[in-house]
Amino acid sequence: MAAAASCLRLRAQVVAQIRAFFSARNVPEVTTPCLVVAPVSEAGIGSIAAAGGWLRTSPEFEMKRLLAAGSGDIWQLGPVFRDDESGRLHRPEFTLLEWYRVGMDYLRLLDETLELLSQILRPLRPAAPLRLCWRDAFHNAFGVAPPDDDTRLQTIAAEHGLHDCRDAHDALDFLLAQMAARHFSGDALTAVYDFPARQASYARISERGCAQRFEVFYGGMELANGFQELTAAADYRARFAADNARRARLGLAAAPPDERFLAALERPGGRGLPECSGVAAGLERLLMCLARARDIAEVLPMTDA
Repeated sequence: MAAAASCLRLRAQVVAQIRAFFSARNVPEVTTPCLVVAPVSEAGIGSIAAAGGWLRTSPEFEMKRLLAAGSGDIWQLGPVFRDDESGRLHRPEFTLLEWYRVGMDYLRLLDETLELLSQILRPLRPAAPLRLCWRDAFHNAFGVAPPDDDTRLQTIAAEHGLHDCRDAHDALDFLLAQMAARHFSGDALTAVYDFPARQASYARISERGCAQRFEVFYGGMELANGFQELTAAADYRARFAADNARRARLGLAAAPPDERFLAALERPGGRGLPECSGVAAGLERLLMCLARARDIAEVLPMTDA
């Protein structure tokens, strides 16, 4: 009971810090449904069916519908659900902080993200945050420039321990985790930005062919994932189609696109999605850092699931 009470106090303290951070910037808090109409299309994330719909894996598309309706800057903190996620850093249900800034590009949002995370982690007295473009992070970790050839990429992943690699996407995800676990500072936030285009998810791709996204780590633990957001419905349709093509190659069922979200972007006379950037951060992982916990269960007051 004492451990649970301590966990609750720490969680309440961090949530209060988050609310104060956005209140000071006049960014309103919103709440969107947990039950949504479509599963996530990304092959690496599993959706859970419920009540004729799906439990959200993120509030992303519902928040983007608000943005398309003219909400302006918004943030949300709430539960999300992902199938087949369990282990030291994962649970099927966890708490996600997500926010969007209209007219702010992804590198300015990265600055804001580092500011918030640094405030929350201040009791740890972290060193100054570090910033690395993805290519430099790869070179620092593996001693070679990132190869353009998928076979070579998968070979590098196998050399570092990934022996059941399904494709280059898996190799890239694994190698980033290896960069974080082995080469990032253990007492500082490290931000990696400008990812390979194939890892764009729903981020915009620059003229240089980089995905305009970032991830932030503390030591080897990923804390936040941000994007320069796509704005056109046609671009989202293309990404959904690419996701489903990969799902087919991997033997996974197709995921129908979220037509309600796409309709919000295509509404005649509507605003569409404004130029914006967005980021999501896992609350429990922040609590793990503060509590110096090795397992996410240590920062959950209830662990029935």
